[in-house]
Amino acid sequence: MALYEPISTEEDENLFPAEKGVAFCNRLFFKERLYKELSPEDRKAKRFEEETTIWDEFWSWIDTLDPSGGSKLEKAVKYALNHKESLMNYLLDGRCEISNNSAERKAKVYATGRKNFLFHDSVDGAKATAIVISLVETAKANNLNAYKYLYTLLLYMPDYKNEPAGIKQLLPWSTFVQDKCSGIIDDSLALPENRGNLPI
Repeated sequence: MALYEPISTEEDENLFPAEKGVAFCNRLFFKERLYKELSPEDRKAKRFEEETTIWDEFWSWIDTLDPSGGSKLEKAVKYALNHKESLMNYLLDGRCEISNNSAERKAKVYATGRKNFLFHDSVDGAKATAIVISLVETAKANNLNAYKYLYTLLLYMPDYKNEPAGIKQLLPWSTFVQDKCSGIIDDSLALPENRGNLPI
């Protein structure tokens, strides 16, 4: 499917201010889609080359606005101005995303189940659930079988929790974990007595 670059619309007098703000966002997100397959270093370079000018235009345009008090536009303008630096932080690192949509989707898993968590009668119980869900989502983000990953952590963590080299081998991107925890089927799970040692 072909991608067509959004037309610059900040000067279009037929658009409402909110529509112009969306137009700036569309231009930035269009650029991000073009850079999706680039390495982090190349993505960072492209962002500085092409997106900083869009941001400069955006902030110049924001300075021309005088929204009425209490309006949604006023709230949006104040939010943008108050978070100017953090909104542009993604430009500093090619590994960062322009929005937190991905993180929001991950958090939604917990939010969707919160009615089922009413049985938590302690802060420690809620923390334990949050930790397990974080581990599961991290496993999924690294293309691991979540059950295998949790099993592997429980299998090795008690003996290696105080060894930094051991913890490093249990991170989801380590070669050891990638070998042990990939695949759909929950096969070849080592029994505690046959587990062996971590390669440290």
